[in-house]
Amino acid sequence: MRVLLVWLALASASAALDRHPWTEATEAWDGCFVVETNTFPEVGREVAAHLRRAQAFFEDRFGPVDARRPMRIALFRTKDEYRRLGEGVSGAVGHFDGALDRCALVWDGTLGETGWPVAVHEAAHHWFRRRHPDARPPSWYGEGIACFFEGLMDPTAERGAARLRVRAAQAALEGGEASLDALLATRAQVREGRLVLDAGEADAPGLPPIRFYGLAWSLVHFLATDARHKEAFRRFELRLFAARPRPGSEEALARTLLAEECGDLEAIEAQWHEHVRSLPEPRLAPSAPAYPWEFVSGNPYVRYAALRRIEAGPLPADLRPGALRCLADDDIAVRAAACRALQGAMGEDAVPGMIEALDLGDPEMKETALRALAFPGATAAVERLLLERDDRHGALRALAAIGDARANHLMAAALKDPLLPAGLRARCTEALRRHGEAARIPDALVPSRADAPCTASAPAAPPDPEKVARLLATLRDLTADRAAACRDLGRMGAEDAVPALKRLCRSRVEERVRLEAIRALVAITGETRGFEPAQAASAREAAYRAWAEED
Repeated sequence: MRVLLVWLALASASAALDRHPWTEATEAWDGCFVVETNTFPEVGREVAAHLRRAQAFFEDRFGPVDARRPMRIALFRTKDEYRRLGEGVSGAVGHFDGALDRCALVWDGTLGETGWPVAVHEAAHHWFRRRHPDARPPSWYGEGIACFFEGLMDPTAERGAARLRVRAAQAALEGGEASLDALLATRAQVREGRLVLDAGEADAPGLPPIRFYGLAWSLVHFLATDARHKEAFRRFELRLFAARPRPGSEEALARTLLAEECGDLEAIEAQWHEHVRSLPEPRLAPSAPAYPWEFVSGNPYVRYAALRRIEAGPLPADLRPGALRCLADDDIAVRAAACRALQGAMGEDAVPGMIEALDLGDPEMKETALRALAFPGATAAVERLLLERDDRHGALRALAAIGDARANHLMAAALKDPLLPAGLRARCTEALRRHGEAARIPDALVPSRADAPCTASAPAAPPDPEKVARLLATLRDLTADRAAACRDLGRMGAEDAVPALKRLCRSRVEERVRLEAIRALVAITGETRGFEPAQAASAREAAYRAWAEED
């Protein structure tokens, strides 16, 4: 019986792991918040602490929020993961899901510029649902009050003017789109992953979402802070929370209540327009300097944060060696930040690291590295690497992506190589045609087994069973270099290692170990289909598999 219970417990834990939609996600708790994230643990703790501070502003206006259930915040590393795993809204970087009782947000490298306001905005929807679960406010109020709390938590704001909303509201006013009737009638809904604005029976054309949010914020900000209306607006809010309108009549009821409490709507519209014109420009937040010691810190988040701070301006000479070192960092987010930091200060010393970044499987890093490699001297540097590097395919792939016509002769010569993988041959051919060099493409290419994507090559000799056994034991040792063991098993073509490699793909191991396990599976079996992790793969794993199957 005890054995059965242990088996059931292990099966339950395994099923929970398989259902877990993230790779190496962590949880951070602070007060009543639980932030689940696949970014750095420090980021999750920082978000939880920031939202706990923001909650004080909400409770000051609306009263205490039910804290018996923790509020769950899902913080995704990239927009692709937000859309694919978090059912995100197209064009947005966050949303509140009432059905799941969860906020989904995008970290996307930083929360400094737009992420903090969006986090507070979506959390405000969460708090509002907890505080007034039966209320059904119109869209302009629901979005406007959420934007209102953005400004209260923005240290660069003046008079609570939310950084994201001031310019949008003023642009809408200048464009003749600041109609109070149209704003009060607009209904915002998410349909099939897209935000749709329905203006109802108003004659004004539909607003772009960014301007609708700016106008909704500015109207709430005006009514909540103007001495002529803030008491009346408070009475309006209390009546709105107590009302139980029929579905579809929320906008009409709110308009009636607003007119009854705040007075003539035409006069309010004129005062509101004047308020929008007088809004101050938010101050820019100063960025902290970076120091050389941060790039060699044992904490990857310290290295990452330093790289993010030097992205906007010129790269100081004393920080360049640290940025170059981070191009080969074990943490993929640090590598991506190093690519971005070096993009505006590229040199031949950064080319090898950028080429390596192309093969790491991260779509954002690949895009950043390609932009960086477009500098004028990159082609000559890659040409030398093509002659010197052991992995010449990486350099050739970079030449095809850079788009420099001076490399056409190298790509044309590569097409005559019968062992050139089919995916890489297609890239070189496309590049030559793009440059109008179709005549350089050979008419007949020698067929080869290498033309088939991911064709496994047979090992020269059967693998040594004892060595395979030692490597398999290494895969089970959490303190050993499991990534190196995966590489050795892949080079040996050890088919006996396939079950263990599959288990590594399903387990919550380091990213580099998981990628090496996938590479080993490709080397041994010639494919990755059938060896997908039971949990959803991360974007960079999926991208690596796509590259592996091409080349």
